[in-house]
Amino acid sequence: MTAEQHRARRGGVPLAPRLVVVALALVPALALVACDFNSPTPPALPTEAPADFKVTYEWRAGTMPPPYHYEYTVTVGPGAAGEVRFTPNYPGNDVPVWTEKLDVTPEQIKSLYGVVVQQRLLRNDWRELSSPPVGGSVEWATIEANGQKYTVPVALEDSDAQAVAPLYEMVRAQIVPQALWEKLQGERQKYEDDYLAKQGE
Repeated sequence: MTAEQHRARRGGVPLAPRLVVVALALVPALALVACDFNSPTPPALPTEAPADFKVTYEWRAGTMPPPYHYEYTVTVGPGAAGEVRFTPNYPGNDVPVWTEKLDVTPEQIKSLYGVVVQQRLLRNDWRELSSPPVGGSVEWATIEANGQKYTVPVALEDSDAQAVAPLYEMVRAQIVPQALWEKLQGERQKYEDDYLAKQGE
């Protein structure tokens, strides 16, 4: 297995959610510090998320031969609705898609929307890389709120990539339980083993 394949096996799945939680706890303070330099009026923390608030997070492993590629989509909202759709290979007629429901709490929705507001993610004026990297894993998102839809592109300049990173980390490490990631990775390993066994027949 190549180094890229090894990285992809874990690249999109958090391995230390407690550390991420600690880091996310610092986001509001860091955001306010940044605002002190850039704006005299930082955005206020919302008391509630809009009823139509929804985040769709997409992650795709890099380009590699089957069955080492995989991809998933996490949908959060509106309200307590949520799910993970996990595809253990390149999508195709003979490739399964595993769907797992998420139990999203009001507190998680409020926190997620708080990150969106503080990081100023309700916008479409993202600065994209003029020469994006090719072949590696990618991630992007769409955010819906107050009747508007905002798309976060794949390849962003560093400052914009840092702005959206807390949202991605929160989805992976807090919204999706670690036990669910482990279950999906276990199913993916079985799919990979079965696929390679059939190729060797």
